[in-house]
Amino acid sequence: MRRVSPLTIAFAVLLTGCNFSFGSGNSSSSSSSSSSEEMTHNVSYEGTLEEAGVTVYQQGTHKLTLSDGRFVLLESNDTALNLDEYLNKKVEVRGSVMPTVEEGGTIMRVEQVIIVDEVSSSSAQASSWMMCGGIAAFPCDPGYECVDNPDDSCDPNKGGADCGGMCVPASSSVSSVASSTAASSIASSRSSVASSLRSSVASVAASSTASSTASASVDVEAKIVAMAKDTYADPARWTQSYCTSHIGFCVPAHKNWYYKSFGAANGSLWHVEFDMSAPENLLEAPIQLNLLSGSSASNGGVSGQVSTKGAKVIGYFDWNNGQHFEISADARLASAVTYMVSHITPFETPSQ
Repeated sequence: MRRVSPLTIAFAVLLTGCNFSFGSGNSSSSSSSSSSEEMTHNVSYEGTLEEAGVTVYQQGTHKLTLSDGRFVLLESNDTALNLDEYLNKKVEVRGSVMPTVEEGGTIMRVEQVIIVDEVSSSSAQASSWMMCGGIAAFPCDPGYECVDNPDDSCDPNKGGADCGGMCVPASSSVSSVASSTAASSIASSRSSVASSLRSSVASVAASSTASSTASASVDVEAKIVAMAKDTYADPARWTQSYCTSHIGFCVPAHKNWYYKSFGAANGSLWHVEFDMSAPENLLEAPIQLNLLSGSSASNGGVSGQVSTKGAKVIGYFDWNNGQHFEISADARLASAVTYMVSHITPFETPSQ
């Protein structure tokens, strides 16, 4: 019998216990080593989307560079979502995040990309898109016109009464005119656009109100009844969080819920809706969060408390810069609103 040395046995055991992975940095295989329990779902970040390049993490195909210089690695399992289409653009990415295999990093499995800002390569002066329209009907600067932003989640034709738009360069015939007469004409056009937007907002708002009243339907009622049967006192059932780096806050979401941000909609600074199924249209979900100007007291509430108003409840929470949150729902969902209000936290950028 051939004798096997102890060193050979030890080396064989070591090889058996290791899982070697060789690759070009594509994260579809390497990220599988991170447990799904470590993932935080429905998180959003805003920054510039770039190629991942060479990093110590060996994960992700792209990265999102944040405003402070740090970055989040990105990957996507959705064949219909090509991250290369957003290279060097300022975007908001949404998806699930988890720690990288190498300690200290964060990687996101991207589910949605929204263009926030784009630099025109044909212009020597790089300038950001400016927001226009919305509840205040903000006009654009001379030489620009206001159009609906096709990349946001707010649709003026589907209940988005206060959808903000984006300022884009007007036609070359307008932008090339430099005389004072033309400038005056542009200013007049700008005023006309603002007036038209205000009229459109008022019209859509009236239509939305009528639609919202009619939508106290059997379907919504059934959702409220089902949600009221769930348990909300147990923290273990609040496994999700809606987070936004743009506004800077996180709010918990129950494990059985879906949610959607509508941005600056419904007369608020920020509007998010929570539902048992994926929310589609504005003001149709059983639970709604609004960030509003002024303190809780200025709107008749007390920060950290939930008030009953007829068949509804409203939870109040004071925030930064003289703003406050209001979370409203049917009174049968008071325990859910209470938990959410008491667990709103500041958004924290992941460490690298």
